[in-house]
Order: sequence, then C-alpha cells, then structure tokens
Amino acid sequence: MDAAGHRRLLRLLDAQNALLAESKLMSFTAGFKLAWGMAKELEEDGFYSFEREEEEHICRPTEQVDA
Repeated sequence: MDAAGHRRLLRLLDAQNALLAESKLMSFTAGFKLAWGMAKELEEDGFYSFEREEEEHICRPTEQVDA
C-alpha cells in the first residue's frame, strides 16, 4: 500500500473512532435523560429517596419459599 492509501486508511479509522465516540456519548446522554425522567416521575408523589428505598429493602423480611 502506498502513502496515499495509508493516509486514506488512517482517515477512515479516525472517522470510525469519532463515530464510535459520538455514539457512546449519545447512548450515555439518552440513558441519563431516561434515568432523570424516571427520578422526576417518582418525585411527583413526594420526595423520593434511593437511600430510603434501599433501607426499606434491606429491613424488609425476606419470604422463604418451601421447596
């Protein structure tokens, strides 16, 4: 492969890496917006606390199923 071919290949790889970085950022942003929206919906009924939910989950007795 000549020098021009190498430059084209490097430009393609750079473009691929840029698209990959952009898609990761878009995916993260979409996930963050989804989580933010869910938290806002939970807060509509009053203040929602993830910590309080975790404490309630830990303190709640577990049901044992007889096998």
